[in-house]
Amino acid sequence: MIQQYFGNARDDLLGQDLVRSSPLTAEGDDDINMTLYIEWLSPKHPTQTLELSLCGAAMKEHGWGFSDIKQITREDWKDMHISLGYARKLEKHCKQWAKLRKWCCSCTMR
Repeated sequence: MIQQYFGNARDDLLGQDLVRSSPLTAEGDDDINMTLYIEWLSPKHPTQTLELSLCGAAMKEHGWGFSDIKQITREDWKDMHISLGYARKLEKHCKQWAKLRKWCCSCTMR
């Protein structure tokens, strides 16, 4: 979902022609978890779906992943141009999503 909004923006920003291969997907992959978290969070705040997607993209662009959300400082949020309101919204629900994700992954692995 986020990919359709941003395409290869990261590559464009880096100004490099990168050769893409199939990415390795793992239960703990931070980029995938960030994308899934934003997709899970968006219906809870339907009028802010685009803004939440932009927050996720900015975090990825600056090298932050889902597991980093609680460690991001106010200054880092400001550097990413993410308001503290959205930062708190992202922080507030991450523990709930992580528990749900862990439960769902353990169910499908049986």
